[in-house]
Amino acid sequence: MASTRNKNSRSDYACQERDKMHAREYLMYPHASAGMAYTTNLAGNGFGNASIPWNKLSHNPVEIENFLFGIGSTDLTKAQPPILRPELIKVTPIDIYTNPPVYMPEPLVIEKNQRPFPC
Repeated sequence: MASTRNKNSRSDYACQERDKMHAREYLMYPHASAGMAYTTNLAGNGFGNASIPWNKLSHNPVEIENFLFGIGSTDLTKAQPPILRPELIKVTPIDIYTNPPVYMPEPLVIEKNQRPFPC
């Protein structure tokens, strides 16, 4: 029996595959709201603490973590290097605003009669 419904046509199948591809691209986009940033910077003035991905602070994060946790330190077949050279990435902070300079008089004298009397 031949199918007379629209969902078994070639054009409808192509539309379904295109929709699936767009959904896949939307979910797998690396710079989405829960994904990676375009550039990694430290939080400066006006920002809260940042969540920085594990691989954006050094070029060898796995080796650093293995060295700090002592993974492979008791391996008798292959000796581990005694000193690890971390390859750190210089991450610059970003500020929203700059602090204006504070001007203070040289001899700071606080006179007692210049303050309001507490009630």
